[in-house]
Amino acid sequence: MEISENASQGDIRSAYRKMAKLYHPDVNKSPDAHAKFVLIKQAYEVLMDRQKRVVYDEKIKTTADPYYSYTRWVEEQFEKEREEAQKRQVEFLKRKEKIRQSKLYYPYMAVLYISTTVLLGTAGLILVACVVAIVWYHVFMFFFMLPFICLAAVVLKITLDEFRKYRVLF
Repeated sequence: MEISENASQGDIRSAYRKMAKLYHPDVNKSPDAHAKFVLIKQAYEVLMDRQKRVVYDEKIKTTADPYYSYTRWVEEQFEKEREEAQKRQVEFLKRKEKIRQSKLYYPYMAVLYISTTVLLGTAGLILVACVVAIVWYHVFMFFFMLPFICLAAVVLKITLDEFRKYRVLF
């Protein structure tokens, strides 16, 4: 970003804004403008975060390669994060398989499906009863039924969210 090593937060911010205006894809029509804009944004995020900046500075000082660049450092950081994500995914799959091998897996799944069905059915009945009351009696009945409609909507949302969460886990 063409700033000194000991630049202040304000200097970094103003240099970022200047470079962002110069390379923003809406302003700059060159084919590599988007890539440069993304690189500038990543550099800004590293320079503004003290921990990331210390890591980057240490890497620059300890490397013997004179052509070591910010782009290469970002790629290394991305690779580290990808490897950590893969490790977490493997651990998750191991836990999931351990749970599936458990004796309680099928009874738990039965309870999960039954409770979900009961809650969804109850919320559906509440909604149907509200609609029938509104149509049967009067449109103004809507205002009296609004709390029940909201309750049913909340029950539906929570039930479906929890079902998805536990279904993925198990």
